[in-house]
Amino acid sequence: MKKWIITGGAGFIGCHAAARLHAAGHRVVLVDNLSRRGAEANLAWLRARGVTDFVWADIRDAHAMHALLARHADAVLHLAAQVTVTTRVADPAPTSRSLPWSPGTSWSGAHGG
Repeated sequence: MKKWIITGGAGFIGCHAAARLHAAGHRVVLVDNLSRRGAEANLAWLRARGVTDFVWADIRDAHAMHALLARHADAVLHLAAQVTVTTRVADPAPTSRSLPWSPGTSWSGAHGG
């Protein structure tokens, strides 16, 4: 059994991936900033299926992500993203920065190192 972190876990694809991984016997930790409409309903749907580990975090917060990944990750499914192009065009600043962490980075304890 792996412990999976799913960024964007309260989104449409993230919640379905979480349900499938949970049903396969894996532990799933959802990470989301709940910025999209429908995220709360998706979390309620997952809770009804037994997926209860949720962490509110923004993936652009390097400290929060490093701490979370070091504590929880055997595997990461990175699905957090800006959903609509129109939001990016209207306000590009929040999504113009690079991620302060890299999925290829090895965190102490996260990948055996």
